[in-house]
Amino acid sequence: MIQPKATPHDIHKACILARARTSMLESMRHLWNNPSEPLLVGYHTKVLCAKIDKAKIDFKNGISTRLTVTIPFRHGKSDISSRYGPADLLGWDPDLEIMLASYASDLSEDFSRDIKAIMDSDAYRELYPEFPGWDPLTNAASKRRVFNRRGKIQALGMRGGATGKGAHVLVLDDTFKNREEAESPTLRKSRWDSFRDDFFSRLAPVHIIIVVQTRWHVGDTIGMIEAAGTIGDEAYVEDFPKFEKVHFRARGEENIENTGSEFLFPARFNDEWYKAQFGVRSDYAAASLLQGEPYLRGGNMLKLDNVNWLNPGQSFPTFDEDPHWIRHWDIAHSKKEVATDDPDYTAGGRVAVIERPEGNILLVDDLHAFREEATGRNAKIIEIATRDKNIPQSVEANGAQKSAYTTLRDILKGKAVVTPFYPVGDKVTRAGYIEPIFEAGNVYIRCNPVTKVLAETHLGSFPMVGVHDDIVDVVSDGYQEALRRNTMTSGLSATNNMDEAFVQ
Repeated sequence: MIQPKATPHDIHKACILARARTSMLESMRHLWNNPSEPLLVGYHTKVLCAKIDKAKIDFKNGISTRLTVTIPFRHGKSDISSRYGPADLLGWDPDLEIMLASYASDLSEDFSRDIKAIMDSDAYRELYPEFPGWDPLTNAASKRRVFNRRGKIQALGMRGGATGKGAHVLVLDDTFKNREEAESPTLRKSRWDSFRDDFFSRLAPVHIIIVVQTRWHVGDTIGMIEAAGTIGDEAYVEDFPKFEKVHFRARGEENIENTGSEFLFPARFNDEWYKAQFGVRSDYAAASLLQGEPYLRGGNMLKLDNVNWLNPGQSFPTFDEDPHWIRHWDIAHSKKEVATDDPDYTAGGRVAVIERPEGNILLVDDLHAFREEATGRNAKIIEIATRDKNIPQSVEANGAQKSAYTTLRDILKGKAVVTPFYPVGDKVTRAGYIEPIFEAGNVYIRCNPVTKVLAETHLGSFPMVGVHDDIVDVVSDGYQEALRRNTMTSGLSATNNMDEAFVQ
């Protein structure tokens, strides 16, 4: 039988498919399934795709690949590592066992669903026509098998589930949900132990590891991998397996040669977007989230150089809308807090937030901090709350602080409305929400000169161990409660606290 002559279009299409079968980047171009947002390729996209191409060649030659990948948020790292990468790998070799892991199984299972959508497409069948499809008996998001082959995708959380499973490919995408988790020494140790004991032990003799994450802390998973492989570091382990570091900063001189801009991805984000991302974050947050260079936080977290201090009688700036005030308290009430040589302060201040797209403005008024026995303390609280008239009074009510709420409620019974505050995260995490506001000079504090000296000590020394932080709690927790007050006043549904910090 005479075969029909191939047309130029057929030849062109065959060339495209041939390139896509050997190039991760061209595979993504062919398989891209988001019609609302075209695939935009940056220098970092090309580099990471090339690393995966090399990993495939090395795997066939019996050589393992281990990568740590640090790229700023919203720059497509999960598209490559956790969506199109696994889809391409299974088309390339349907016998690969792939393990997807994240801080929670829900996220990994979402990746698994995205992979299935890519592999069920006409474009995928065109690229890999011999892929046999999924086994209908094991085709759930948590575990799906390739029909009549060894290949599989297993989606797991960091809290276990890897025991008894094997993998040729391990993709670890974000081991921490947010800063609150990453700032917890207990969780950092737990995630590191899980990586070493649960996941690394499941790998085949020849394997591919891709650890990709938003950097939150020097001791996060990538930080521990780097420390274990660095001679001279106290965490160094001589026989720790070698990882190749793939690291791109959002802003840096090295980007100019590769992108034509000081910023990493001008094809997607303009300069204004990058500057706004740096502008709304503290130096500490920007160093980790945008630059991938976290550092240990010391004292002087809250920069006081640009705080606008006002004496009683001086006026706050005028705004388009009236501030919605609350008064937040930090009460020294337990024996541990009051019966020492250096007892805690009872502190309280009126707090309001003026919300602005370019950065919020924090107002603190009538700030007080004093040390008194219970009788004197209660009298001062009543005096101050009575002067506030209809301003709500709030205090922390979590765990051991529940008695602080009941104490304040009893003191002010019949005199003021007292609302419980339920904080999320530790003190450093909560202070992180106001850190960029201090750096931007958008903080106004009105108090008497004596309280100002005390406030400067508390705020300027935080989070140093052994230094009082009562006024920090008033300002940082009061900020969250004031935001909730704004939401309630606007008639919207309200929660007790701010949502997750900035970005996931």
